[in-house]
Amino acid sequence: MNYPLLDPFIVRSNAVGNTTLVVTPDECQAYCAGHTTNDSFVYLPTFGKFATDVPIPQSGISSALIEARHGISATGTVVVESQEEPLRRASCLAEELIVVLPITALVATLYDLADYMEAITANPNAFVAFISGPSRTADIERVLTIGVHGPGAMTVLLVKE
Repeated sequence: MNYPLLDPFIVRSNAVGNTTLVVTPDECQAYCAGHTTNDSFVYLPTFGKFATDVPIPQSGISSALIEARHGISATGTVVVESQEEPLRRASCLAEELIVVLPITALVATLYDLADYMEAITANPNAFVAFISGPSRTADIERVLTIGVHGPGAMTVLLVKE
């Protein structure tokens, strides 16, 4: 199949420091299994994999493996619907964030998500995170620090069908 949004997504995702891989469902499961530890938060409903009762202290966890609802090709951003607090905490407090995204869930721009955003935010408990890459911050002296306000590393697994 031809996915015209795939290459632009990969270029932009990698440009912000992500590792972006195109994988089969079997390769995705193997990659995730190889990156799961005892304190990993796992929320992968497509594969029936859940480890969401892991304590998530403010000091963080080693890894979180989550599914994204959409990916925005124009920016290399993943869109995560996370009404549950543990999912939000895990995606922010993990040293390594691994995001699983079906290639078919890529859209060209944020504008292509208007109907989705309208529908999801009709729920008063809605929470949608737009994640473009590892956390980056700089101080007044322009010293860049990675991972202060979120993950230090991010991998996007684009799953082909």
